[in-house]
Amino acid sequence: MASRLRLFWWSLTGFLLCFFSLGTILSLRAGSAESTELVVVLGGGGTERFATGLQMIQLGKANELLLIHPLASQIRVAKEAAGADRVGVFTDVLSHSSWDEAIRTRAWMSEHGVTRVAVVSDPPHMLRLAYTWSRVFAGTSLSYSLVATQPAWWSAWRWWANRESRQFVGSELVKLAYYVWHY
Repeated sequence: MASRLRLFWWSLTGFLLCFFSLGTILSLRAGSAESTELVVVLGGGGTERFATGLQMIQLGKANELLLIHPLASQIRVAKEAAGADRVGVFTDVLSHSSWDEAIRTRAWMSEHGVTRVAVVSDPPHMLRLAYTWSRVFAGTSLSYSLVATQPAWWSAWRWWANRESRQFVGSELVKLAYYVWHY
């Protein structure tokens, strides 16, 4: 009986530790915004992705910006703020998933002679992106780094306390399981 009780408490402790750490686990793979050749702003999300990518260009971290599923206003703002004569702004409207985004970016990089990219997305998206991009770039000389936005709604240790964070984490867990199974 004592061993069952001990097993119960260890199991409960493990479950609670995993539950409360989910936000940190999902966002752990993010790095810092280092200099690179191309900044890729992934589609979806809020305005933070675009703002982070644009800021990297303005700080001279890269000379080219690839926007996936951008709004027309974002393209205009990127060209005005970054200097259309100094910085290339490209768009991709054909990708429909994170996997597609990585595949199409790899093809774009090969086509344009780019070897290093910084990929911008939201913190809870980082683990799935690390899995995806490492699989897509395996066996190539291409490299990537992941840069997380800093949205006001996200707290890695309190992800469960915010509705938007809860939904994002739940969605990422399902998508990550699917990606590991499918790819």
